[in-house]
Amino acid sequence: MTLYDYLLSAWPEILHLTIQHLMLVGIAVDLAILIGVPLSIVMVRHRRLVGPRSCY
Repeated sequence: MTLYDYLLSAWPEILHLTIQHLMLVGIAVDLAILIGVPLSIVMVRHRRLVGPRSCY
């Protein structure tokens, strides 16, 4: 069986797994943005939250 034959026979499963992967990546990126952006805004407004190694 060649790669081309495999891709033709397994196309529905490959498509399903690709969509599933994209959904998982999208959820992870959305959560990172929802947590990271407000946290960075708070850290900019309150300099002491940045940490002891801050250059401010």
